[in-house]
Amino acid sequence: MSTITFNCQQCGQSLEAPDDMVGESVDCPSCNSTLIVENPTIKPPSPKKHETQVDTTSASKNQNSETNVKQGALISGLVCFGLGVLLMFISLSTVKLYAPLFLAAFVLSIIAMAQKRVAGGVILLVLTILVPIVLFIAIPSFKIAKFSYEEAKSAAKEHAQTQKGGDEAKKEVEIEIPEPCFGINLGMKASELESRADGKRVVYNKDRVPKDEIGVPFDIWTCEGSLSDNESVKKTDIFIYNDRVFMIVVSFIDTSEFNYSALKDSLGSKYNYVHTSYTDEALYDLTFTDAVDDSRMRINLNKKGAYMGSGEGDLTITYTHIALEESLENQISKAKSSKIYDDL
Repeated sequence: MSTITFNCQQCGQSLEAPDDMVGESVDCPSCNSTLIVENPTIKPPSPKKHETQVDTTSASKNQNSETNVKQGALISGLVCFGLGVLLMFISLSTVKLYAPLFLAAFVLSIIAMAQKRVAGGVILLVLTILVPIVLFIAIPSFKIAKFSYEEAKSAAKEHAQTQKGGDEAKKEVEIEIPEPCFGINLGMKASELESRADGKRVVYNKDRVPKDEIGVPFDIWTCEGSLSDNESVKKTDIFIYNDRVFMIVVSFIDTSEFNYSALKDSLGSKYNYVHTSYTDEALYDLTFTDAVDDSRMRINLNKKGAYMGSGEGDLTITYTHIALEESLENQISKAKSSKIYDDL
C-alpha cells in the first residue's frame, strides 16, 4: 500500500495518508480542522466547454429577446399611426377606424419611452398628437380648393364655348341677317343677289352714286317692284358696300295714310319702336330696331322718301345693316381725313 502526501487547506501542514483514504475526512493534527484527503496527482475536472457556450448563448438570446420587445412597441406604434393617416386620406368619415389606431399609437409611444426608446417614442408621440389635427383641417380645405378649381375650370371652359358659339353666331348675324326684306337679306353677297334677281329688271344705278373727290365706295342697284313679287312694292333700291348689301329701301305704290298706319302697326308688332323724328325736309320718320339684337338692324318708316333720294315723295321702309353701315362710315371718314392731311 502506498501513501500520498498533501497539504492542509487551512494551515498548510504537510500530511500523509494511505491512498485508499482519498476522499475521506480527517482531522489536521496541527490546526484540528477537518479536511478531505486529496490525491495531489489527480486534478479536479474542469467545467465542460459546451456548457460554457450554452450559458453564453442563452444570455445572448435573452438580451436579443428583450431588445426585440422594446423595438416592437415602437414599430407597432408607427404601423398604427401610418394606417390611421391612410384611412384619413381615404375618408374623414371613417373616424371609428382611424381614431383607435391613433390612440393605440399614442399608448405605444409611451411604452416605447418606458423601454428606453426615448427618441423614437417622443417623435411618435408628437406625430400622433399633431398630424391628425393638421389633416383634419387640411384635407377638407384641400378638397374645397380642388372642387373650386374644377368648378372654375369647368365654368371657364363653358364660358369659352359659349363665347365662341356667341361670337360665331354674332359673326353670322353681322354678315347676313335673314329677315324677309322683300326677298333680300341684309349682308347678302352681291353674287347671290344677282342669282336671286335672275329674270328681274335690276340695273346698276350709276347716276345715283355720289361723285366727289374722295369717292364713295358703294354701289346702288335698283329693281322695279320687289324680288319677292310683292305687288304693293313700286321699286327696291339696294345699296352694296364691300360686296355686301348694307341697305334696302322699299318704295310702296300706295302712299295713303291708311297704308302708312298699316305698315306702322305691322312693324310695331314685330320690332322694337325707338323714336320718331322730323328732318329739315319735314320727312316724317319712325325708327325701329331688331327685336332680337338692337345692334343688328335698323328699320325706318318714312312718308316722303328715304336715304339719298330713294323713293322721293313715296312711302318707304328702309332696312339698314348697322355694322356694315358703321364700317362704311369709318372708311369714308378715314378717306376724308387722309385727303385733308394731303391738302395740308
